[in-house]
Amino acid sequence: MLLLALAFVLTAGIGITLGSWLGFPGKADSGQQPGVGSSAAAAGSASGSAAAGSAAAAAVVAAPATGAALTPPTLPATPQKTLEQALALVNVTVWTTGYLPPKSCTFVSAVSAKCSSPYPGITMAFFQNYSSPGALYTAYQAAIKQANNGRMVVNTQDCGASAPPRTGGEISWNHFGEHTSAYSIRQLETGRLNAASQAAGRMFCNYNSTTNTENIIWTETDGNMLGEVTGSPHLAVWSWWLHVHHNIAFNGQPMGAMNMAPSAFPKA
Repeated sequence: MLLLALAFVLTAGIGITLGSWLGFPGKADSGQQPGVGSSAAAAGSASGSAAAGSAAAAAVVAAPATGAALTPPTLPATPQKTLEQALALVNVTVWTTGYLPPKSCTFVSAVSAKCSSPYPGITMAFFQNYSSPGALYTAYQAAIKQANNGRMVVNTQDCGASAPPRTGGEISWNHFGEHTSAYSIRQLETGRLNAASQAAGRMFCNYNSTTNTENIIWTETDGNMLGEVTGSPHLAVWSWWLHVHHNIAFNGQPMGAMNMAPSAFPKA
């Protein structure tokens, strides 16, 4: 019996040793080397924490602070143009190319120009800058009286493609192509009206049926400019004025330089 028990113990020990060599798991063997599982878990946890930290940091960098003030970009100032520069730009701008060739204009001074036969149907065009809105509108009223037998008219009738009355029509105009009697000369003198939607200037027109000529006198608050054009037939004068007055700009760019489709051009 003693020999039998001893033999059993030896056999069991040999089996356990062979099992370990051959890779059969026992009760104390999980299939991993001791410490590998705990080290891997710790490393995974550390890696996850680092990744989470990096993601959080990236989110902080990417997201702007709530309530942060946004500073608009500073746009460069546009130097005010001289009369010669403004008129030269008319001739090379979309819709008015060739309407006012520089060679047709003589500059009496830096603020006064006379242009002879600049375009078919146009006999003469005059341009003059003034030192202030007050001086501009004083000159405007004097020019109307001189062209209208001493009569001064204000907000009487729109000027358009039809021949104006002999006694003259007078009204304000804006860059939306609207002619309205809603504003007075005094309001234009303040320089506070919106040039696009309210009034950018005023205009007077009259027609001489004997000579078949039309005369248009107008103001542009931008640059304190007074303009006058005379020619025949009257429709040619209206068409010339329609295009040119929208493209004279002393500050900023002419309307025709804004890359608008021809359909967007004002009709008045």
